Amino acid sequence: MPHPKMLLVLIAASLAALSACNQSGTTTDTGHATITTVPEFRGLTLDQAAELYLTAGFTGKFIAKNSGGCTATTNVGTIYAQTPKPKNVIASDSSLSVSHGCFDITIISSGEGTVTPGGVKNVNGYSMLKLSVLAKKGHIDNIVEFDGVAAQLSGDHPNRYFVIGPIVKAHNFKVTFMDTVSTPGDINTSYVISTSVQSGDCAFSPSGDISVLKGSDQSITITVNSGTLSVLNVDGVAENCAAGGCTYSFSNITSNHTIEAVCS
Repeated sequence: MPHPKMLLVLIAASLAALSACNQSGTTTDTGHATITTVPEFRGLTLDQAAELYLTAGFTGKFIAKNSGGCTATTNVGTIYAQTPKPKNVIASDSSLSVSHGCFDITIISSGEGTVTPGGVKNVNGYSMLKLSVLAKKGHIDNIVEFDGVAAQLSGDHPNRYFVIGPIVKAHNFKVTFMDTVSTPGDINTSYVISTSVQSGDCAFSPSGDISVLKGSDQSITITVNSGTLSVLNVDGVAENCAAGGCTYSFSNITSNHTIEAVCS
């Protein structure tokens, strides 16, 4: 049976006892009302989220919007967005809303190399997708685009990879392989951009130690899941970034770099 466009789940008062027995959120009795910490619903199925809503101590409305998009039989359409955000502290009788569904990732490659998986990959909301990029001998992944913007792979040539996620919308990924004879520049020289979250609930994408080729460009997105971004340091120097996150771009890379975030 197809999912309805909008599903409203009313949490019955008779289930409040379940909250008292199994608390996964933080609750405080103010004398007039109970305040509760909002859990992380993203990445959960709707059934899992509804159960967590109860065990966290909420008694109001749990509103779920199905955005659809699930074409793979193995996908159930997990939650990719929620309001309020996780870790917010609100009244236990407040309404919470979530969006759940699936998205298509379109993967295109041309030239002498492969991207796995390829074609169109249907994925659950808020999931991660790792794409393996393998250039044939004598070739290199010369042009890489993510949603039409130049991107950089991680890993060492010829076995490289690209990670997409957490996925909250449809994406396009394209790689063009070229032979090393017709590819200008020093393809054997690479550098590392190291990302680090010093504190708080924020994340880099891509993250970790990112290997980049000499002379290439690399964009890194900082996402704030809850709270605000206090400091963004690049190579130890503070850079401008909005409190809700931003994208920082390195151009014509000729050395190793570090990028650090402090969120609160």
